[in-house]
Amino acid sequence: MKAKNIIKKIFKPIIIIPALIFLLVIGGAVLSWALQSYDAEEIALGFLESTESVNIVEEGDYLLFESAQINDNKPGLILYPGAQVDYKAYSRLAYKLADEGYSTILVKMPLELAILGWRRADGAKELLPAKNDWYLIGHSLGGAMASRFISREEPDWVTGLILLAAYPASSDSLADTDIEVLSLYGDNDEIVDLDLLKERRNILPERAIFTELEGANHSGFADYGEQDGDGEAMITAEEQIGLSVEYIIDFINQRL
Repeated sequence: MKAKNIIKKIFKPIIIIPALIFLLVIGGAVLSWALQSYDAEEIALGFLESTESVNIVEEGDYLLFESAQINDNKPGLILYPGAQVDYKAYSRLAYKLADEGYSTILVKMPLELAILGWRRADGAKELLPAKNDWYLIGHSLGGAMASRFISREEPDWVTGLILLAAYPASSDSLADTDIEVLSLYGDNDEIVDLDLLKERRNILPERAIFTELEGANHSGFADYGEQDGDGEAMITAEEQIGLSVEYIIDFINQRL
C-alpha cells in the first residue's frame, strides 16, 4: 500500500472526529478541576510580610518563614499542603510556628498536588543548611506524601512527622521506624475518612500520638475557605490554627 493511501486511512474523519471529541472532553475535565483549586484568603496573604520576629523569603518552590530566634537546638519544619490548595494558604500557621522559634518552610507543589512533588522536602532543607534536625508537616494529601517521603527515602535528617487530617497510604508504613508522629484531626472533618485515619494507626509507630480537636473541621488548618463537602466547624480557623500550633510546639518540646 502506498504511503499516501496509508495517510488517508489514518486521517479519515471517522478517526479524527472522535479523537478531537476525546481531547476536548479531557481538556474540559482538566479545566474544571483547575477551577476547583482553593486560593489563599486575604488573611493568609497578610502573613507574608517580614517582621522583627520572622523573616520571610521566597526561593523558587519554597517559602521560608525564618525565625529571628536563632536556636540550633530547635528543629526546622517543612510543610506539604493539601490537594488543590495554594501553599500560601498555610502562611498564618507557618508564621505562628516561626514566631515561636521554629523556622518553617512551605512547599509549592506541581499543579498543587503533593503526589507530584513528594520528594521536595530535600530541596526545602537546603534553605537552612545549618539545621540537621527536621519535622515534616502535611495536611490531607500533603500528609500522605510527607509519610511517603519518610517511608521511601528514609532521610536520616527527619526526626518527626506531624499529620493534619491525614494518614499514610497502606504502602508507606512507618510502623518499624523510629519517627516521632503526631496526628491532629477535627471531629467535624467530613473530607478525610476518620475511621480509616484511626485504622491506619497500625502502620505508624506505637508511640504515635493522636489528638482530636473538638469543633474543628478539615479546612480550618489553613486559610482557604470552606472546602466542598467539609463539615461545619464549631471553632474559627484562627482558633483551629492556634490549637494546632500549641499541640505541635508541645509535641516537639517534649522531644528536645
